[in-house]
Amino acid sequence: EYPTLPKNVAIIIPARIESSRFPNKPLCMIDNLPMIEYVRRSCLSAIPSSDVYVATDSQQIKEVVESFGGNAILTSENCRTGTDRVAEVANALVDYSHFINVQGDEVFVSASQIRSTLDYMRRFPDSVINGYCQIEEAIAVQSPNVPKVVMGTDGQLIYMSRAIVPSNKKLAVADSVRYLKQVCIYGFNRNALRSFASAPTGSTEAQEDIEILRFLELGIPVKMVELDPTPLAVDVPEDAIRANQIMGADSSLGEVQFYEL
Repeated sequence: EYPTLPKNVAIIIPARIESSRFPNKPLCMIDNLPMIEYVRRSCLSAIPSSDVYVATDSQQIKEVVESFGGNAILTSENCRTGTDRVAEVANALVDYSHFINVQGDEVFVSASQIRSTLDYMRRFPDSVINGYCQIEEAIAVQSPNVPKVVMGTDGQLIYMSRAIVPSNKKLAVADSVRYLKQVCIYGFNRNALRSFASAPTGSTEAQEDIEILRFLELGIPVKMVELDPTPLAVDVPEDAIRANQIMGADSSLGEVQFYEL
């Protein structure tokens, strides 16, 4: 029997208004809802709404979330990463000891993925937990927008990269390799979050632009949990269009629409 978590678990969804690749991304329309609200509602299938929070640097996003009845907390505009934003909000949520970070662009997040993450948090309470799944489309292996995962047989993260990893002398995609990608759902205990937020940005983290690498550079173990495959996360405007097409949304007009209060 797995040990129970000492206190409640909160889901925190970081949402930054300015993205270099996709400005105003949290407010783009996904299946007739602003993306941040679409992701928040998906989280409610696994955890009560009172334990789900949006962490944002934007008053506009806060007002949108609250207009749908959600919890939103304003953070500093100077948070280096989404996990730093989660850490800032976690400091204010003193009734929780463990936190799940669901990135605000993971539009295909499911209750089963969150429950799998919770299960791993119970099994490995001293580790950081991160999701992964198999890459199903060959083109994604070569995409710099898709962080690729290398891990040991024990499920411990060895490395993560935007490059093709594992690679070979030809630096080419190999048919025999089962390539894995990160799913941006994380589980943290409070101590790991504090260590992360108080540390400088790691050199490898900065080079790859992958925040989970800061934990590896700090010597904090990251346990990978296999989750149901996801078609994509919304990194660029084209992803939002494609997500709507996959969902068969009526609002998929070939261009990105944005929500307005």
